[in-house]
Amino acid sequence: SNKYLVIGIITILSQITWIICLIYSLVGSFVFNNNNIIFTIAIVSTLISILYSYNTSQSFINSQKLYKFILKINGNYNLQNRRIIIWNFTADFFSNLVLPMIMPIVNFLIVINSEDVFDAILNSMAIFFIIQIDEELFDITPYEQDHQSIKFVILSIFISLQFKASY
Repeated sequence: SNKYLVIGIITILSQITWIICLIYSLVGSFVFNNNNIIFTIAIVSTLISILYSYNTSQSFINSQKLYKFILKINGNYNLQNRRIIIWNFTADFFSNLVLPMIMPIVNFLIVINSEDVFDAILNSMAIFFIIQIDEELFDITPYEQDHQSIKFVILSIFISLQFKASY
């Protein structure tokens, strides 16, 4: 629906704006904190961010064939559906490939730049919020229903092909 399309656009724009603001705030004011606890928090949260980024990036990479398949089936008949599919692909590209690639670096720099341990923990949590917010919004939109429908269609096609191949 248009409501959830607008929510998606606002979410992506917010994520990109927040990241740009964080990077801009580091320029000119970066100070490497020598506190061992803050350094440990920066390393651990960055490692977790790298693992999360890897999984998220792999999810996007694996979904490219699905986007092509959906465009092939649905996009040729309805221009509006084609635009929505392309928008979803673009949003997925930014929030599940570009941002996760940038986030571990931004996470380390923001956390290591923290003034004290409390700020380091809060900064680390804020970084995870930025990359996770689109997943949280996914749960409250009809995209989950669409996702389940797509799985059902693909499974149905696979079963019918297997059935035809066996006879």
